[in-house]
Order: sequence, then C-alpha cells, then structure tokens
Amino acid sequence: MLAGGPAFALAVPLNYLLVHRLELGKPLAYALVLAMQMTVNFFVCHAFVFEPAPGSRLGRTFLIFVNGNVLFRLADWLVYTFLT
Repeated sequence: MLAGGPAFALAVPLNYLLVHRLELGKPLAYALVLAMQMTVNFFVCHAFVFEPAPGSRLGRTFLIFVNGNVLFRLADWLVYTFLT
C-alpha cells in the first residue's frame, strides 16, 4: 500500500485536471494517468521495495516492470472506457 499510495494520491487530481481543465477525453486522460501511475510505482518500488541487481540498467528494469503490469493496466483502461 505504501508503494501504490503516492501514485494513487496523484491520480485523482491529475485525472480531474486533464478532463475538466485541459478538456481531454476521459479515455485519453485515464490512459495518461495509468502511464503516470506505472512510472511513479516503478520509482517508488525501485527505491524502497526491491533491491536492484548489481549492474542492472534502470531502463531495462523499467521495461521489465512495465511488461509485468501492462496487461492489467490495459484491462483496467478497457473496463473504465466501457463504463464511461
């Protein structure tokens, strides 16, 4: 919960800003929020949860992290888009 908390705390105001202030469509705004959440979650987990392997490259580690999350985030986005 501590790893996901910062991303969740940013998601609600960012989604509001993108939809109501910048007037982006809800599906596009939510896709941007999900991308931000994955990025924030990666850096929080990288800093506080997982010990990086010696010699590991940050970019490669990020791609592995995203690869493990992208299908769940895509399903989340599809459900959100269908419901809105």
